[in-house]
Amino acid sequence: MSFLDYNRRLRVSESYDVIVAGGGFAGVSAAVASARKGAKTLLIEHYGFLGGTATAGGVCGFWATIEGLGDVFTEIMENLKKLNALGGWRGEDEEYLKYHTPGLRFDEEYLKYILQDLVIRNGIDLRLHSRVIDVVKNGDKVEYLVVHGKSGIEALKAEIFIDTTGDGDVAALAGAEFKKGRESDGRVLQMTLTFKMWNTGKKVKAVLPEGCAEYKSPEDLPSFFGAARIDDEKIYCNMTRAIGLDPTKTEDLTKAEILARKQVMSCVYYLQTHGYSTYQLASMATQIGVREGRRITGDYILTEEDIVNGREFPDVIAVGTSQIDFHNIDSYGPTGDRLEKVPSYQIPYRCILVKGIQNMLTAGKCISGDQVAQSSYRMIPTCAALGQAAGTAAALAVKNKVTLREINIKMFQEILRQDGIKFTGIPPFHQDDIPEASVKASVSKKESKKRKDLGSEARYNIENDVIYTSARTVFKKGFLSGASSKLYMHFSTIRKP
Repeated sequence: MSFLDYNRRLRVSESYDVIVAGGGFAGVSAAVASARKGAKTLLIEHYGFLGGTATAGGVCGFWATIEGLGDVFTEIMENLKKLNALGGWRGEDEEYLKYHTPGLRFDEEYLKYILQDLVIRNGIDLRLHSRVIDVVKNGDKVEYLVVHGKSGIEALKAEIFIDTTGDGDVAALAGAEFKKGRESDGRVLQMTLTFKMWNTGKKVKAVLPEGCAEYKSPEDLPSFFGAARIDDEKIYCNMTRAIGLDPTKTEDLTKAEILARKQVMSCVYYLQTHGYSTYQLASMATQIGVREGRRITGDYILTEEDIVNGREFPDVIAVGTSQIDFHNIDSYGPTGDRLEKVPSYQIPYRCILVKGIQNMLTAGKCISGDQVAQSSYRMIPTCAALGQAAGTAAALAVKNKVTLREINIKMFQEILRQDGIKFTGIPPFHQDDIPEASVKASVSKKESKKRKDLGSEARYNIENDVIYTSARTVFKKGFLSGASSKLYMHFSTIRKP
């Protein structure tokens, strides 16, 4: 390997109180909270729109309890409702919405506008199509971010920096310590490229592109059978799996995109030849969804033991509620996922302080924690609460002319409470906990009888040749598939056209 020394003079464009890098839910929440507390704030995002995993990653669902997450998240939810962009996985279902339950689906195209509008209305400077490529430090403080955009390379100065890139890119550039993947071999959680299909109303010729695998049964699929009905004409599919690849390495991320896109074509062919003959591929996510990248080491590392025991902390800033959502990282196929309910647990301020760097915070899935804990707190609603906490802390530090570690914790927590973040009394979330009443509106009497006839184990209904149960076991007509076929659907009823 050879090296090149590269030096150039950079234009310093502007100075800010707070710069937030990464425009997902954590980043938007951080920027809005910072601006509302009076800090001059800049938000940097490398796509041409905001939303991160929720938009570019094509997740479009909230898989954690959606209360007590702060007024920023609440405002986003209210605006989604106003634009009729929030619903269940079965189309417009008022009974579902009434429960305000996790598992809600949102329209990511409306979300792009809602987040953009929220940022602009709060007086935040926004740089789209811009990526942080380096940092300039002075001792244990970051002074500048080096940013590349369509105008070229420039330097941006701030008092406080918040890394909400998801993978901890900025903190890593600043030399922060981090963990990545499983302790034994560094293997991270799977990556997934989601896609949607729409009903054309007439039979579509199914074509399997050359070089794409043919799946003949659910057991052949690269991941679980994660197809969910959006409405009568569309289904959302979370069915691909890329493992053994590192999303923080350009070469591996490229391989993952190529692999997953081939899997999408195979999955589309499988669906078209297994009951969805009138459905056509509508879209794929802008990028592959990354569940785990770097976990930036903070002043405290949240552990599996902490979340399993619902631990409380004196410096709590947010509450995690989602299940342990640890997908199989050793093999392809529909088995091996760990989906375990845990009590609600507190996340301490120390987890978002970056060890060794005085003026940087993290928020979102790249905060300080072990791999199992991260599989829970990485969910979008939790990331939003962490973002609001980080933005509030940054603005308080600037306003009071103190370091991030000198903030008055009690005062900080009281401000978060006033702004809608709860530290206790939030119920935990597991995908089998969606209230039965919340799905009744979309299930016919005939389907309800089928489900009742299956006994208490059956959560969803039988459709032609497949039954989905709360245990995520697949029963096919005529026989029961065993543990090798443990699959699940994301709260959906798939109907054969």
